[in-house]
Amino acid sequence: MASTKFSIGNLTEEEEKSTIMPAEHKCSACKASAFQLNKAFQHLESSRNRALKSSEILEVIESAACTDTAFDEYGLKVLASTGERVLTGPGIGEDGAGVTHGGSKWPGRIAARCIAIAGDIGEDEVYALWQEKRDTLSSKLCVEECRVAKTSRKPRGQSSERDKGKVESQPRKPKTVKAAKPLSGPKLVQQVTQSSLHKVVEAHKFVLLMLCAEPNPRCDALGTVFELDARSALGSKDVREIKFARADTSAEGNFGYVNAPVPGFLFFRSGYLRPKVYTGRYDEELDFLQWLRNEMPLYMKDDPEKFPRGVAQNERGNLEL
Repeated sequence: MASTKFSIGNLTEEEEKSTIMPAEHKCSACKASAFQLNKAFQHLESSRNRALKSSEILEVIESAACTDTAFDEYGLKVLASTGERVLTGPGIGEDGAGVTHGGSKWPGRIAARCIAIAGDIGEDEVYALWQEKRDTLSSKLCVEECRVAKTSRKPRGQSSERDKGKVESQPRKPKTVKAAKPLSGPKLVQQVTQSSLHKVVEAHKFVLLMLCAEPNPRCDALGTVFELDARSALGSKDVREIKFARADTSAEGNFGYVNAPVPGFLFFRSGYLRPKVYTGRYDEELDFLQWLRNEMPLYMKDDPEKFPRGVAQNERGNLEL
């Protein structure tokens, strides 16, 4: 059987380092998601011997279908015939002989896309589509993802102009945030006040707080992206323990933090005196998770002079960030 030598050097910088699903692989990721959703819905419906309730639909998506474990068998394959890189695994389809690079960031990336797709369409709506299509769920679920992905695929070693010189960790403020349609299902982002934030921070090891003055269309758009990432975090083991919270600064102020950005985000970590200012992007889905994944390995390892340890004092006083 013909084979292609596979190494990390064959990957683009986005495929190797980014936590976000590259655009050219989103179609295959959607097909993989549809396969696992079909598998999870079938299993639970069979055990219940009835149609699923809304609460059961949300639970099976978050705890069975759209998890890192569900996508352990998936990876990136370099096709022997063309050198093209394709996502491979159950439900994606045959694509030819080649060498597969499994594991790494791919299970987490696909799980995050799975959660995002379900959250964007609506969990109940995804289940209704499945009841209609069953084994062919991807034919309905992935139409738009596959249409867009066709224009984004790149042959081996080729990077788009946008990729050249790109530094993943470089902060960039967006010019605009596109409005998204309302999300269905229960909200995971918790609304907090001056008095309740302290309890939320005490109860969770990590809290990402969104500060925005409402009512404001920009806050609504940011809130949608924030909620989608909160849902995606549940399907990813490395960021699952982060609590997402939101505060209205027009009513609550900036919680006593001097120079707190509005709109902006503060990252509370248990054992630290003050929160860290979020410096990542927030104009696209999964931007928050990308920044958080870069921050998690720094927990209790970053400079104690810049980030002093102690008990967070978020609820009183004017504290410099």
